[in-house]
Amino acid sequence: MTSESKMTVETVPWNIANLFSKIDLISKPKFNRDIRWTVLPKKTNCPSFKNYILFLLKTRHSIFPISLGTEIRDNREYYIVIDGNNRINAIITFLQTPYLVFPEYFEKLLCLLSSMNSSDISDKDKTHYIDHIKSLSYKTISTFRRLSEIFPECKLPTPIFCQLENDLIDIQKKFLFSDGTAYDLNLIVSINLLKNGTFEEYSDRFKEINEYGNSLSQNELLAAILFSTHVLINDELFRHELLVKIKEYYDNRGKNELLEQYQYVIHSEDNQMNVFDFMIGFQNWCADKYPAVPRFDPSGLSLFFKLFKLMYGSIDKCVFTQINILDYIDTIKFACDVYNTAFTTLFPLNVNENIFNQSAIKTTNLVKINAMTIIFVSIITNRNIIEKEPLVKKVKQTIVYHTFSNKKFLKNITEEEYSIIKVDDYLEYSAGGSYIENICISIIKDKPTLIFDIPETSFRRLFDTCIRCNLNETLEKDIRVKNKRRKLNLLDKVLLCTFWNRNIPNKFLNEDYSLEHITPFSSAWSEKIDIDRIGNLFPTFEGINRERGNGDLSIYKNKTPEFFQAIHSLLPFDNYGKISQRKDRKTSIISIGMYNEYCAKNEALFVSNLVNELYSP
Repeated sequence: MTSESKMTVETVPWNIANLFSKIDLISKPKFNRDIRWTVLPKKTNCPSFKNYILFLLKTRHSIFPISLGTEIRDNREYYIVIDGNNRINAIITFLQTPYLVFPEYFEKLLCLLSSMNSSDISDKDKTHYIDHIKSLSYKTISTFRRLSEIFPECKLPTPIFCQLENDLIDIQKKFLFSDGTAYDLNLIVSINLLKNGTFEEYSDRFKEINEYGNSLSQNELLAAILFSTHVLINDELFRHELLVKIKEYYDNRGKNELLEQYQYVIHSEDNQMNVFDFMIGFQNWCADKYPAVPRFDPSGLSLFFKLFKLMYGSIDKCVFTQINILDYIDTIKFACDVYNTAFTTLFPLNVNENIFNQSAIKTTNLVKINAMTIIFVSIITNRNIIEKEPLVKKVKQTIVYHTFSNKKFLKNITEEEYSIIKVDDYLEYSAGGSYIENICISIIKDKPTLIFDIPETSFRRLFDTCIRCNLNETLEKDIRVKNKRRKLNLLDKVLLCTFWNRNIPNKFLNEDYSLEHITPFSSAWSEKIDIDRIGNLFPTFEGINRERGNGDLSIYKNKTPEFFQAIHSLLPFDNYGKISQRKDRKTSIISIGMYNEYCAKNEALFVSNLVNELYSP
């Protein structure tokens, strides 16, 4: 606020009923953050609507003021929330629907309603009464005298009616002070009214209030700092697409809040695109075009702000020049394309996801933001050093190694083994807030290929260890208790899908396929084995899988020669009769040793196949 500002501050006491009466005049502005509190506490003393209302009941005064900016429209005073969004939502929620904040007060009454016999009340009426009780406002609960005021057409038997009325009167007493006065008229909140200020001044005050209390994330602080720093995009189509993404962000923000939300208007003449909005729109535009890229996250510092800071040394207002913005757009589009190509080519589009576990299905969040920042910086730094196709290959190597050199896949190995494997994972976050920035600066200055220099031998060691760690050998009787096939993990998915993509002719890639057990899952065996180990599985067409049942492998010799040629190296045709025996429609494994032998051979083949894919020119 400059010395020439006309803004003034007036502190006034409002009871919460007065605040509630102005709900239609209060809105949350563009620069304010999303609501943080929950309605009920998720753990002891965590910020919540309930804990704040209990605080007000204890003090009868807010103590810390709510700050509202004012503006005059049509000769009427309107308010925008500068500080106190969570507190206002807590008060309004309580006054609108006290049941949401204090559900325990209603337990006895709702239990009585729920337990009533159908001879006393129909299911439809019962549901109506329960829903209506839950929706009662504080004003209704605190002022009613007879149950008939709430349910004027209630036809319940007199004893039940009287019990409901008494229970509701008990609830009413809990929502009044000991002297019988109402909360809404006697709970006071201090209101700072900021008058005659501009939106920029109100934004600055929001920043000043929150900056030193560390209550804002870096993104939220930037929303206020960059409020008046604008970006010029000359490409009209691209600019419009960014504006659409910005509007989507603000339209979806604060959906669960009670105050009127800021409305982003694309075609408003005075709606210039500021830097913060540009970053929202650009990251979400890239996320839609390149699905492996995450959407803008208002918590912390978003990926795209991190990258801008590393590329240009700062995220101060003065650094967002037209030259830097245009260079940034071009560079980030390239980096997103490389990253997305590397990520998505790991998986085919026609995978039957039912056979994999949740971690294998949800592949878009494999790489966390800190690791992704290092990858993007490496892509940007090597843009003019490495050709695009080899660069994609390098990025794919890095993603794969970082993903699987994780204790989720490396179970029960020694710390020494784990340390040896992690030597080649430069994306692993180390303690200390400066680690990410320091490694990125090192890549930019003098080590552009730092994260890409992973030896091929390290991959083979990693995958061999992962496969060994994920073996789950059991007796047949133990697996039959659940009678469920093991859900395959992400490593299984990458190994199998890479084999499919590299070996199956292109004309088959769009077929529906599932995974076939070479030795059937329904087999009987006498010693511990892993019937679902990756070496006993291979991709096949859905139709062939159903047709084979638990028979031998001869069906595959009679199918399309091109398909047979792609999979024959996995199938032990010559020895199948020595491994499994079918009698009376039941298959038994007669050689555990030969079973494990061909499984190990196939696993080595899958590993070599994936490593060759990662390192082929």
